[in-house]
Amino acid sequence: MTPDDPLEQELAALRPRPPSPALRRGVARRLAGRRRWWWAGAAAGAIAAGIVVVLLARRADRPPDVVPGPVPPVAVATPPPTVQAYNLALARSPAALDDLLDREAVRSARAGVAAPARAAFTPDLLTMRGPAE
Repeated sequence: MTPDDPLEQELAALRPRPPSPALRRGVARRLAGRRRWWWAGAAAGAIAAGIVVVLLARRADRPPDVVPGPVPPVAVATPPPTVQAYNLALARSPAALDDLLDREAVRSARAGVAAPARAAFTPDLLTMRGPAE
């Protein structure tokens, strides 16, 4: 681009128009509105920070919370063996099943657990078919 170029000369001669008074007022009004919101936001933040400081200061005046000590261990009863435990013991050997049954009998006797009375044939089972003929 050379200075002799007519387009360059025309563009150099162009000057921006000055802003109108309405544009100046609109820009001033918007900038003033933003300042108010900024101050309102800053004031709200300062109030919130003050509330947090007051709450923390009050918490510092309280005695510390009581922290419970360790809980002593509680004796937990060992559950009786499951059917699968009996099956596994039998799969190992009949002697292993006898040992498991003996241990369970001793444990039950020490705990004072009475085995529930069960009968193979209850009166209900016998009378389910009706009276005998």
